[in-house]
Amino acid sequence: MNKGVLLLQRKHYSSWLITSLIFCLLCFKNSYSQNADPAPNNTLILAWDKVGCQNDQTSKLAIDASLTNGYILRVCQNSLVSYRIIGEGMQNVESVYWDISGGEASVKDEFAAVKWDESYQGYLSFQINFRDGTTEQKTIIVRKFETDITLGWDKIGCQLDVDKVNEIKFSSTSTACLKVCKGSKVEYGLSGKDLENVQSVLWTITGGETETLESLKPTITWNNESSGSMKVKLILNNGSTIEKTFCVLKLDSSVLLEWEKIEESSLREFKLDNEAQEKDIIMVYPESTSFYKVGGKALENLSSISWEVHGGFAYIEHGFATPVTWFDEEENYLIVHLTYNDSTTLDRRINIIKMARPGGGELAPISIKFSYDPAGNQIKRHMIYLSRHTKPQESNSGLKQWTKSDEYDGISYFPNPVKSELSVQWKEEYGEDLKEMELYDLSGRLVHKIKNLSQAEQTIVDFNQYPSGIYTLSLIYAGGDTKTLKIVKE
Repeated sequence: MNKGVLLLQRKHYSSWLITSLIFCLLCFKNSYSQNADPAPNNTLILAWDKVGCQNDQTSKLAIDASLTNGYILRVCQNSLVSYRIIGEGMQNVESVYWDISGGEASVKDEFAAVKWDESYQGYLSFQINFRDGTTEQKTIIVRKFETDITLGWDKIGCQLDVDKVNEIKFSSTSTACLKVCKGSKVEYGLSGKDLENVQSVLWTITGGETETLESLKPTITWNNESSGSMKVKLILNNGSTIEKTFCVLKLDSSVLLEWEKIEESSLREFKLDNEAQEKDIIMVYPESTSFYKVGGKALENLSSISWEVHGGFAYIEHGFATPVTWFDEEENYLIVHLTYNDSTTLDRRINIIKMARPGGGELAPISIKFSYDPAGNQIKRHMIYLSRHTKPQESNSGLKQWTKSDEYDGISYFPNPVKSELSVQWKEEYGEDLKEMELYDLSGRLVHKIKNLSQAEQTIVDFNQYPSGIYTLSLIYAGGDTKTLKIVKE
């Protein structure tokens, strides 16, 4: 081969090689920048409440390529944990479906409350459907561990732990102080299977007072000092002792929303005038009545408080407290409107999620449905809601204020809530006469039946002999059609 031709070919080859290397480096740079620094509005995070025996140091996981299926999460047996999907990327989410094994779950959109059972393993699976038609599916393995001895307490509004921890194991090496509100009253409690080896317990408190120094569940009233401590001494059956001292940091309280908790370790209040970093959740039982109250040490700064309820009924719309009856609506939340003396206002929305009643059976709500793939595998699990319900109306100066059903034309009833007798009137439905009525209690048990209504347009249902609660009144027509009303017995 000619030497000049050979040199020319080598020159062309070197030029081609350099060009290819530059092109590859540019591709790698673009790929790295796309994968390593995603746009903030695409961020999605799975967050949860940490509990005493959860050894993971995190309470949040980024939902991205690094979260592989089979990630192992540690939880306590028989613990109640709230999971939620948060982040700026929620604006791109159309819907979320959950599939949970190893515990009882109540789910609603991006929220899931799970009461894990006594088994040693389960899983937490979710599918995120985005508005652009794409989906993200992740399955997390859940390993459940027995608790030893754990100190638990009521979480309160001014407790600023980002992880919302309300349990700590005696074996924990954490030196973090428990946070409480100044002047607050907090219930503490010991739990765990090892308590069967404990003969007695003694609490030593500084910065607060309690009348139950030898109880497993003392209630401590903290004073207005900035700090305190709590020493717990356990005397075991074999004569040995275990001691643990917890430091206590006391914070200034402010305007708090308080409610009746339904689980031993669940949240029972939080600050209304905090800047909410995540969506707040309150758990209730289906078709239950809960009492909500605005409290705290900054009430003198408020000029008015009003309540707005979606999916239920607030008996008092303006004031510091109100009972709320929750129905089986598709969307459930509570809005507290605060107006301060300087005319500034603050609205706080609190989402309501319904938990299955303890024990299951007839008292457990039919609130979860499943979807299956062609092979019969369960792929979706989400809440279902039975019907819409009208709001109860109070009487005005003894005059009848009939409630007209906004779901069924021609049906009215009075009063709701009812104390003794409920009046019901109706019109003929498309040529079909009303045949009979059946009254069911909250467990689904038939408690009363009224027959031979085909020639009537009004009747009285006697509630005197029934306890307070929520009842279902079924109107059964001759053609087989059935209409239901929710009635509250005071």
